[in-house]
Amino acid sequence: MAILVDFAEKKFTQTSANQSTQPLPEKDCILGYHARIDNLSELKAKLGLNDSFTHSITTQALLLLAFEHWNVDMFRHIRGDWWLAVWDANRQSVILAVDPSSPTTLFHAWTTTGQLAFSASLTDILNIEGIPQELHEARILSYLLQWIHYSDFLQTEYKAIRQIGSATFNIFKPGTVQTEIYWQATQFQIKQANTSEEYVEEFLRRYRQAVVSRLPHTGNAASMLSAGLDSGSVTALAANALMKENREVCAYTHVPVQEAKNLCLPGNLLNEWPAAQQLAAMHPNIKHIALESDHLNPISAMVFMLQATGRMQAATANATWIHHLYQTVKQDGFDTLLSGQAGNVTVSWSGGQSNFWDLLIRKEWTQASHYMRHNQQNWPGRLKLLARDTLRYINPARDFPTPRLTPAATAITHPDLCLHWQRRFETDFILESATITKHRQFRDHMFPMLTTSHSFGQLVARAYGVTLTDPTSDQSVFEWCLQIPDAEFINATQSRLLMRNAMQGIIPEPTRTTNLRGLQPADLGYRYSKYRESVAYVLDLMHNSATAAHYLNMDAITKYWHGAQTSKMPDRNLFDFHRGLQAGLFFLVREGKISSHDL
Repeated sequence: MAILVDFAEKKFTQTSANQSTQPLPEKDCILGYHARIDNLSELKAKLGLNDSFTHSITTQALLLLAFEHWNVDMFRHIRGDWWLAVWDANRQSVILAVDPSSPTTLFHAWTTTGQLAFSASLTDILNIEGIPQELHEARILSYLLQWIHYSDFLQTEYKAIRQIGSATFNIFKPGTVQTEIYWQATQFQIKQANTSEEYVEEFLRRYRQAVVSRLPHTGNAASMLSAGLDSGSVTALAANALMKENREVCAYTHVPVQEAKNLCLPGNLLNEWPAAQQLAAMHPNIKHIALESDHLNPISAMVFMLQATGRMQAATANATWIHHLYQTVKQDGFDTLLSGQAGNVTVSWSGGQSNFWDLLIRKEWTQASHYMRHNQQNWPGRLKLLARDTLRYINPARDFPTPRLTPAATAITHPDLCLHWQRRFETDFILESATITKHRQFRDHMFPMLTTSHSFGQLVARAYGVTLTDPTSDQSVFEWCLQIPDAEFINATQSRLLMRNAMQGIIPEPTRTTNLRGLQPADLGYRYSKYRESVAYVLDLMHNSATAAHYLNMDAITKYWHGAQTSKMPDRNLFDFHRGLQAGLFFLVREGKISSHDL
């Protein structure tokens, strides 16, 4: 459902099956919202509501009272996963706001007749009459180039449609918009006085509460479980909480296709089922479910996601498993799915890179010695490491060189398009990287962009009728992590220390201590090979698409497809081909030349 606000006629319309139009009232009102509020009791107390009244008040009425009491300052008082649309009668404006850290989506656009449209679904806005459909060339190119430094990350693939950023509220008046930020990662100072045990204890207290607040009030819970720290910690803490009530966690794990189960790739864990099974065995109330998606066509899964979301990035390399996951979760009767997708930038942040001189200044003598011996086995190597760390210490910006377009990045993109945009990408479309000299600055500066990127998962889940909820992006948890020194996240031998220390006795030791990373799309080459006829069909359509011809280097994409068929390994051939195919499918869906029923 989308909402259309006509400022000139002073009315608003809900574009649902039972479409209704109402006048904009003379007083404040809630035009739309989605909210899971974690601090309801605190909020009611601040508003002076007595117990007899609070039991009967609806969430919508509570939000309206909060706005009438605090106006836009209300956004600083609400904690949870939420978006909110308010009609401010005094300003004669619409205010759209999104919480600071969850993967919440809210899009907006102006129609050709000057009406404001907004919705949690991009496709609902696209379906409104009068919304321009023209693509945003630079934004499309940023996806093709995997240009994570693109400055305007709230711009969608469509020129007319933008996304509301996390921790912001936008004030809309006829033809104008004013954006305000009400929360920033940089506002939190490091608490140096605490001991490591105190950091971990408070983190675990907040993290447990974040998991509990996202569990269903009755029945069992569903969780996405890989072999990693983040999803493992969420699933284990959920199981601990539900055990007291004799309830279960249904944990879903991806299993690669048969031909890829024994693949080996240094530094990666390609088959996550055995490690996930170890965690499930630790908790008797975890029902572990293997999702084998051999029977699903990966092209069909990606097309469905593109049709449902309207976003190019929704057709990820692990689309087959995600498609199967959400289908199964919904069929099993769940409306909410727990995940830990934001963990890498919040609870299990790697802390950046160690530096010999930083360790010495912090008087971490043992770690400094271990750092030199662990990283290099001989003295020439240690001297080179010392020289590198000295240069990095003198000029920290060396860790964040100015990004450049490389041949590898531009391989699947039309050469003329790259030539046209290269200078602007390397100068204008950069997220102020020149001012960043520390990994913590990089993490904090990139956080709004990263939370926005996580919203792709929420959009896809919603297409299946599932709400994705992530305790690792909980505001209270992340605020505590922002106050913890880097030394609590990384030492000379390991990163992600905060999570590792907190999970002692809760998840299996191999999972808690491993440095291996899961690679779910490792079997993608085998999946494409099995459905090569579908791939050939799509490539033929792409060769005859004017939009694909404008954006893509079809000769390069075809070459990568031949290479991917030969090796089937998760290498550059495969993933560059996938990026090209992903973009081509997006263009074909937009042109109406393909649907999931065609495959």
